[in-house]
Amino acid sequence: MENKKYITRKKEVIFTELDEDEAVLLSLENKIYYSLNETGMAIWRLINGKRTIEDISAMVAGEFSVAAERINKPVLEFIKTLEKEKLIILSESAKESN
Repeated sequence: MENKKYITRKKEVIFTELDEDEAVLLSLENKIYYSLNETGMAIWRLINGKRTIEDISAMVAGEFSVAAERINKPVLEFIKTLEKEKLIILSESAKESN
């Protein structure tokens, strides 16, 4: 998976915060709930169709005051999981504004 790909949330996924460091995603497509911790929530909030995996990794590293080298692999693994579960769409170009 290339870090230069843009990430878009699928419209069939509902995000709900339970408290400040826990949230759930509900896929209306497969009827499964996914639990997110604080880091997962931060990544999900940054997914807007206009940011690449690389952009999101850098922003998460800044938010949690962690070196980018330490955060890149976990962010990439999380993105791979989101893609495998069909919660996001990866593309070569940024999503156009509506």
